[in-house]
Amino acid sequence: MLSKRNAVLLIIVSSLLISVNGFMLRSIDSANEWQVIFCRQVFFTSAMLLLLTLQYRSQLLRSFLRVGWPGIGAGIALGLANPMIILAMTHTTVANALFTLSASPLITAVLAKIFLREPLARTTLVAIAVAMAGITIMVADGLGGGSVLGNLLALLCALFFSLFVIFLRLGKERNMLPASVLGGIISASIGLIGAGFDYHLELHDGLICLLWG
Repeated sequence: MLSKRNAVLLIIVSSLLISVNGFMLRSIDSANEWQVIFCRQVFFTSAMLLLLTLQYRSQLLRSFLRVGWPGIGAGIALGLANPMIILAMTHTTVANALFTLSASPLITAVLAKIFLREPLARTTLVAIAVAMAGITIMVADGLGGGSVLGNLLALLCALFFSLFVIFLRLGKERNMLPASVLGGIISASIGLIGAGFDYHLELHDGLICLLWG
């Protein structure tokens, strides 16, 4: 079990990694958003499969079966969240998308209150109100600037990431890494279909997706 200090450290690190998304996406030369989604998730899923194979070897299939319905739910939530952040940054500014995505921990707190019966602090309620007000202003702004779709996609992404965390908590007694493989397969499938099954990328774009994945 992680200590509170380590958990906070992981949250900080994950936030820094998420902030790199905009830079990586803007570094793509010619690939469209669907091709980026597909290629990135192929690399991610391959890496996770390799890690799980080294860890479980002949018990690999059993490790997937052990995650149960929380693992399936987590995989579906992650599989829907990953494409949406790319699509959100395509249809609105990176700043808007990442600001909206930053509401994910607050949404998670609300869902944890509903589904896990965890207490909700008054300061968290205030933070939720402030964040929702900011997101509402951005979405309203987007109605005039054509970025409303991107803002809504970012909000959906935050919701699905929050659901992913809730499912992980429900399956906390199990190794839930296989759920990330399921999520990667779902995301890659969405990207491949969206790209019209055209998965060919230039070397430059492929290397960025490899690093990003």
